[in-house]
Amino acid sequence: MLGTLILSAGILSAYALFRTVGGKGVRDAAVAAWIALYAYVFAITEALSLLQMLTPAGIKLAWAALICVNLAVITLHLGCGEKTALGDWLKHEVAIWRQGFVIVRGELPRAVWAVLAVLALTLLHALLAPNFEPDALTYHLPRAQHWLVNRSIGFYETAIARQNYQPPGFSMVICHLCALTGGDRLLNLVQWGAFCLGAVLVSLIAREAGAGRRGQCWAVLLALTLPASISQSFMAVNDQFAVVPVLVFVLALLRMERGGMRHAAVAGLAAGLAFVAKWTSLVYVAAFGMVLALRLLWLVLKSCGPGSCLKLSAALAAAALGGTLMAGPQAVRNMRMYGDPFSGEPPSLMTNRCLTPMKFVVNVVRHAAQHTAAPLRIMNRPIEKAVARFAGSLLNDPDITYTGPRLDSRFRLVPPLGKASSAASNPLHFLLFTFVSVCWLLRPNRNNDLLFKFFIPSAAGIMLYCLLFKWQLWAARLQIPLFLLMAAGAAVWLERLGEERAKAVRCLSAVLAVYAVAHVLLRPTWYMPAFLFGHGGVGSGITEDMSVSAKIKVLNRCGWPKDELRAMAESAPPEVARGYSLFVTCRDRQYLGNETYFAMTVPYACLREVMGFLQSDEVRNLYHSTAGLLIASDHGNIAPEISIQPFPYEYVFWAWARNFSGSGALRFEHFGSSDPEALAQRCFGTKPGLVVSDLTRQSVLARLAETRSVECLLSNRCFAVYGVCGQKKNVFIKRTAADRGSQP
Repeated sequence: MLGTLILSAGILSAYALFRTVGGKGVRDAAVAAWIALYAYVFAITEALSLLQMLTPAGIKLAWAALICVNLAVITLHLGCGEKTALGDWLKHEVAIWRQGFVIVRGELPRAVWAVLAVLALTLLHALLAPNFEPDALTYHLPRAQHWLVNRSIGFYETAIARQNYQPPGFSMVICHLCALTGGDRLLNLVQWGAFCLGAVLVSLIAREAGAGRRGQCWAVLLALTLPASISQSFMAVNDQFAVVPVLVFVLALLRMERGGMRHAAVAGLAAGLAFVAKWTSLVYVAAFGMVLALRLLWLVLKSCGPGSCLKLSAALAAAALGGTLMAGPQAVRNMRMYGDPFSGEPPSLMTNRCLTPMKFVVNVVRHAAQHTAAPLRIMNRPIEKAVARFAGSLLNDPDITYTGPRLDSRFRLVPPLGKASSAASNPLHFLLFTFVSVCWLLRPNRNNDLLFKFFIPSAAGIMLYCLLFKWQLWAARLQIPLFLLMAAGAAVWLERLGEERAKAVRCLSAVLAVYAVAHVLLRPTWYMPAFLFGHGGVGSGITEDMSVSAKIKVLNRCGWPKDELRAMAESAPPEVARGYSLFVTCRDRQYLGNETYFAMTVPYACLREVMGFLQSDEVRNLYHSTAGLLIASDHGNIAPEISIQPFPYEYVFWAWARNFSGSGALRFEHFGSSDPEALAQRCFGTKPGLVVSDLTRQSVLARLAETRSVECLLSNRCFAVYGVCGQKKNVFIKRTAADRGSQP
């Protein structure tokens, strides 16, 4: 509770600081507070890590110091100027927010309620449901727990390389939230806050481009109805989070036209924060920055001469250098561990290789087609066939297509409604922005500013992206910055259409708003009936190992027979006997809630058995509190011995152990393949220890058995628990003994 209060006070004090001392408006103060807090989290995490003080106590102390400084500066500022009571200041703030809502409701009388529904529903989802996104469970969240245990963000041995080499910015924020609150209830709010702030930034960018009140309202609408953004708004992954510093970077460059050099520092800071949030941000910062900076230099050269142009060039170069240096610590760590500043995976796993002009064109066409996906699969087949006919043998060429050993990323269009958040595309926005771009190109003189501020940077961004990265089924979420930048330009253009076309624009806004609400309401996590989690009768072809999507395909083929549905409902496990819903399903089960593409019923039952064994009193008294994890990755460097589907979702172990801040009774340490004996000595010492395996890397256990006694204590379909000690003859407690309650 105290940590939550400290967190709330830190956020509010930062906002109040920029509202009072900075003299900024509500939107600018919110953006400035977000950037300042993110920069503070990054700097203080690196500092505490160097001092080996990255602990809940150290983080709380750092936030308490921040609050004291903010309040002291605010108090001094208010004391020097006209004195205002706190109550009067709060009333003034509430009045400003109320006035803003009245303005938006006046410009978007019908769509505003749909937008509020989207915000309310995504907030509800973020608060009620735990994170079940595979990337979050695999590396975004668990590495924060390892950092708190290790008291440092230094690299550690793990089979999941992404826990080390991926940019640390988002996980740093997660680390602070876990340390301050002692739980994970608020983790999804990081993305939800970034979702809201992204809309604010789009409106500010539109204002810089000349949009009035109506244009800024439409900019907010276009941003808040983007399906890819909506799908990311309630999950603790970093896609929407990384968008914010990219948009701040664009806003700072646009403001340099009228504000001078002082915005160069903001641009450099935003670029650096974007780099440490997500590596793909490098692409957008480079593309947007190159186009906007060249345009800015040309304008300054024409209006102020070569001298001012040179000064501006120096300021931009310093900003670029500063932003690059912020990514330096992570790049250095990657070089030391993997010999690559960006990745610890095999070369060209995610990036293109042997690129030819035709391969590049095919890559562009596939990424464009991805955003034309219609709600029904039958509507997508003509587009898929057309792209396949155009691409020919290059359609799924491994040189330009991600070919992970465990993930099927062949080209296909995924219906954007009712599917997993990672694959949601933006069909309506794509069609709108394509139409707007054509209109700009047909009248270049009239729309010259919009072409150079929005279209050319966006085109450069997508071209650079397709030049570097392979086709991925989930690429839509990686392209959110492109859509939000175009949303600002489209809003300016829609406002310029005038009153004679305002009615058509309002109809368009209503369609976008309704589609956005449908996108939220059709999320499968709101409710899935119980029969989708059971198995069919003999010969039905429906087994408990099938995902929900696979079961629905079988039921579609056989006509949804009532007897089969009844049998499936009766065979559903007890935890989903009433169906799966974030309102009624237990939170532990929801961590494995990505049922659309993955079957989690059996892993849930097996993991529940394992965690019950690890947390039993007999085991806790006999074995070391740190348990070894012998799990494999489903991405990148996968050992040849792995022949079954691994279980890389490490965060579930930490969550079920209720160890969110790294200081709980049960901790986990990865057992790598470099030296299992050294790891056992460091983790267990002379006390017997436990190793949990997902049955994929038995060679590591074989090597460990050469020096220590290793015995299987529990085994099921998905996991095995091994007892490890330094003596060949030792007493192990097996599951059967634990069940009988006997003492070891």
